[in-house]
Amino acid sequence: MSGNKRLRPAVEKLLDWVYPPSCPGCGGDGYGFCSVCRQSLQTQHRRLGEAVDVYAAGLYERELRRALLQMKMDGYTYLSYALADLMAAALPPHLHEIPAAAVPMPPSPQRLRRRGFHCPFLLAKAAARRIDTLVYRPDLLSLARSLGEQKKLSRAERFANVKDAYRAGAADGLYILLIDDVMTTGASISEAAGALYGSGALKVDALVLAVRDC
Repeated sequence: MSGNKRLRPAVEKLLDWVYPPSCPGCGGDGYGFCSVCRQSLQTQHRRLGEAVDVYAAGLYERELRRALLQMKMDGYTYLSYALADLMAAALPPHLHEIPAAAVPMPPSPQRLRRRGFHCPFLLAKAAARRIDTLVYRPDLLSLARSLGEQKKLSRAERFANVKDAYRAGAADGLYILLIDDVMTTGASISEAAGALYGSGALKVDALVLAVRDC
């Protein structure tokens, strides 16, 4: 890892001075996740079809759920760096050596306006700071149409809801890591990966904070 990427962004240092840092998992003292919370996490690997591997820092429960809700609901966006550290650790070592595009799953315009930020954007930016070989490329994926809310849909309905929902930019020969906060069925990631493969991507995998078993 280069010297520049070892430096914490200035915004983190300022926040540490204004608000003494604490573990987002348990609230204990210290920057980022404490050793106890880190040791409680079990990295996850899922395979979507035959073409997409998904890597996650852990299950969507306890420490990860608490931290992500602080980020999403309380607006603690600076936590993206601590969460990206966990995501980077979940990526197999050999993938740290492959040049890749960090492509965040795109938000609906309505949700972005309502919240004012988008967690996958923040996580992808932070991951690109943590991993030398990653380049932040939000331009490679966008929504082709509006999406209905996924939360209350069945598995089959989720896949139908995202059918043809994504538009990919020119991805010829690129290795792509799709970045998201939580994966449930994998419907959105599968559909987005299909669009990127159709646009020439060499390989598409996903790096997410947490997976939720359903």
